[in-house]
Amino acid sequence: MTSIASSDELKPAARKRGPAQLDGPGSSPRRRVRWGAGFIYNLWVNARGRAAEGAGSAKVFTTLVMDRSHSMTRFPGVPLRAINSYLQQLAGSEARKAIEVSVVVFDHAMDILLPMQPVSRVASLSQYPHGNGTRLHGTVADVLERSVLRVLDAQSRGLAVTGSVAVFTDGEDTSMPAGKHLPRLRRAVIEASDLGFQLISVGIGIDGQALAQQLWFPPGLAQTVDPDGVEILKAAADVSQMVEDFSIGFTHDQLPKVRE
Repeated sequence: MTSIASSDELKPAARKRGPAQLDGPGSSPRRRVRWGAGFIYNLWVNARGRAAEGAGSAKVFTTLVMDRSHSMTRFPGVPLRAINSYLQQLAGSEARKAIEVSVVVFDHAMDILLPMQPVSRVASLSQYPHGNGTRLHGTVADVLERSVLRVLDAQSRGLAVTGSVAVFTDGEDTSMPAGKHLPRLRRAVIEASDLGFQLISVGIGIDGQALAQQLWFPPGLAQTVDPDGVEILKAAADVSQMVEDFSIGFTHDQLPKVRE
């Protein structure tokens, strides 16, 4: 959610009105300033609007990671609809100027369905093939490593950037030998967390909290979704809103602070 500066930080500069002054040592008695509900609401609207417009100096690189293993075929067409719904919602959000987005799908291998680009330029994506296996740990590690490098490169050029990664899956990692990608995944999560990444895990028919623990993602951002097409679409909308709120909060934090 957008944080708003306190009333002390946003207090208008002193100005003269006849014999009395609002501020200053030795001045005449102060006039009382009334902060009406309408004024406070306008401050909130202006702060949220400025956050959305802060995209020129702040960016959030977001990646949606969708499981495309054979078990996901029990929801015909739903994962693709969820991806497109997620993209469309972000494209229409207040934070759209700050958001760049990519989409990755995986089974025993990973494919980039949509390379990183401004969300405002994204068109609806087409159907993709499904396969066998669930290279969960390796895919998330790959995505985080690439996202971290992208953020570090942008920061080296003086840009204010961070990242967001959301993972949707209905199964467990099937890589052999078991756990082969875990050390690399752990390092990538630590690096991403140090850079302020938002890390979201969505378990489809599996415990989202357990999935978060498996990925070292924060449990507070985990979701458990019933294995049902409607619920998957709802989860995609929820995740899109989480990314929007995160992006607005990040861009707002980059705005110059208004001081008295």
